[in-house]
Amino acid sequence: IELPERHHPTRGGGVSVKSQPTHCASVRRAPPPRCQSVRSRNAHTASMNDTSIAAIDFTTTSVWSKVSCDVFYYPWHIATGYFMVIAGFVCFATRLPWLAKWRWVHLHSGRVFMLSYLWCTASSLLITRTGIPRPILFFMFMMLVAATVGWYAIRVAAVRWHAARLRRADELAALASAKRGGALTPSQWYAAATDALANEPRPWHRRLFSLKALHGVCMAIAWMQMFGQTIAAGDFTDWAGCDTTFVWKERGPNGELRLVEDENPNWIGKENEPYFAAGIFLPTSLFFVIFGVVWSCVAPCVAKRTAAAAGVTDANEHALSTALADAANGGGGSNGAPPPEHAPAAAA
Repeated sequence: IELPERHHPTRGGGVSVKSQPTHCASVRRAPPPRCQSVRSRNAHTASMNDTSIAAIDFTTTSVWSKVSCDVFYYPWHIATGYFMVIAGFVCFATRLPWLAKWRWVHLHSGRVFMLSYLWCTASSLLITRTGIPRPILFFMFMMLVAATVGWYAIRVAAVRWHAARLRRADELAALASAKRGGALTPSQWYAAATDALANEPRPWHRRLFSLKALHGVCMAIAWMQMFGQTIAAGDFTDWAGCDTTFVWKERGPNGELRLVEDENPNWIGKENEPYFAAGIFLPTSLFFVIFGVVWSCVAPCVAKRTAAAAGVTDANEHALSTALADAANGGGGSNGAPPPEHAPAAAA
């Protein structure tokens, strides 16, 4: 097949490079089966000037013993992107006061957002066509930073919030004991402390300068980046497929552009890639399973010896005596609460 010529400027003048026909280069939805490839699968010196060519495969791009594009992963990429957008919207909605009874959904939708984020990012590695525009790279970077900061902020806030509820439960128990006595269980005191902190008036500065506010702003920024990219990506069919390949930047002896070969002769797993992958994955996975089984059998013996050395015969009795001793010595008990200065941040 004779391909039309296209001239590309270079340092030494124009180099004639034969390209694909125009109708092959502009494929968007249904690639014509008659389009031809400029790649010779078995020729390690394949160049853009080759005329012995094979049929184009729009379903995958595999060069140098690596896969850069496969149409199988595009639906996964789009679907997980939609999951992120929907889960993020649910997170925002369940924080509104009119939907307070659905607030328990916020935690689960946030987890769906983060897990979808992981799968969406991973699948994007296998749908490479022509790269990513620089503004989109900036948006992705901001999404990564915002999601990382937002997730860590809410984890710290959750630990502090738990400690604040334990302190408030101690205060409520002491108040009830001093006034009329209390016969509530620890879980009931904990629930009462949660209700007291949730209904406690908080000034605007405690709401604004808090870890929860930081979490909300960062996750909103991350969600917005994904929302824009999802709209720009289109639907499941708005994709040209794996219609590009790679060329070496170093030109051939005649100044021609050379295509990257299918196989890397130095790739250690080139003989049989499935066996190579299984030879690494299965032994290591089996090792961790065996280690878990062995440790599950050994750990009780180690714990029993440790308890005997410490003179512990009954775990409940030991925990109760330890707590009473801490209380008698003016300790904070076993709630592990942080210093009082962290309470406002936790309650916020």
